[in-house]
Amino acid sequence: MSPITSILQSYTQFQMVKVYLYRLVDILQTSNETSLLGNKKLDNYLGDIDINDVSFKYSLFSEAAIENISIQIAPKQKIAIVGESGSGKSTLLKVVAGLYQCNSGAIYYGKEDIKNLDIHEFFNHIGVVLQENVLFNGTFRENITMGREYSDDCIIEVTKRVGIYSLIFNLPLGLETKISELGKNLSGGQRQKSL
Repeated sequence: MSPITSILQSYTQFQMVKVYLYRLVDILQTSNETSLLGNKKLDNYLGDIDINDVSFKYSLFSEAAIENISIQIAPKQKIAIVGESGSGKSTLLKVVAGLYQCNSGAIYYGKEDIKNLDIHEFFNHIGVVLQENVLFNGTFRENITMGREYSDDCIIEVTKRVGIYSLIFNLPLGLETKISELGKNLSGGQRQKSL
C-alpha cells in the first residue's frame, strides 16, 4: 500500500470518527429531562426486537434508503443482514439502534415502541459494533471506557461478555496494554474483536 493511500484511508477514518463523536456529544449534551424520544424505560427487557414495516429517508427529497422492512428477532437470536453495497444495511442498523428515527413503521423492544423510550436509558441496554475499525491510541482500558469511570470488575465482566477477556488478559499488561495508532500492533482479528 502506498503512503498516499494509507494517509487517505487514515483521513477517511478520522472523518468517520469525527461524525460519530459529534453525534455522541449531541446525545450527551441533551438534558436528561428532555429525551430525544420518550420517557419510558425498558423494564424486564428480554432482548426481542420487532421491526414492523420500517422505512427511512435521509431527507424529504431523497429516495428511501430502506423501505417496508419487517423483521422479528427473538431473544439471543443471531441474524445476518446481507445485500449489495448501498442497499441500506448500515442504515437499517442505525435506525434500529435509535441513531435515526424511521419515517414510517415502528420498532419495538419488547412491547415498547422505540419512539416512547427514554433515549439515555435505552442506550444503556444496547451496543452497536460499527462497520469501521476504529481503535484509539491508548490502553485497552481507555478504549473500553471512552473516558467514563467504571470499576475493574465491571470492565472485566464486559470483556467476558463480548469475548475479548482472554485476548486482553493473556497480554502481560492486561487492560494497561497500549494500543498503537488505529490498533496497528494488533492483528486484524484482534482489532475486530476489540471493537
